[in-house]
Amino acid sequence: MPYIITIESTDPVPEDQIALMSQVLNVLGADPSVHYARWVTSTAYECEMGTTVDGKQLAMIRDKFSPPLPTHRAGISFRS
Repeated sequence: MPYIITIESTDPVPEDQIALMSQVLNVLGADPSVHYARWVTSTAYECEMGTTVDGKQLAMIRDKFSPPLPTHRAGISFRS
């Protein structure tokens, strides 16, 4: 059974939030039991990591207030 990790934080995050989120995603992406993780904070950024149907890791960090990415891009694999 896949695990779903959701972290919601209202605590202030460090100034280097993007670097911290990238590091967390890379650690989670290395664990084969983690299929999806999402981190939402009280700031303007959120990050998500998941495994695509073909087994690739998908990770993104984006501005929460931006429109969602188009669904046809979901198969693109990249690491922050």
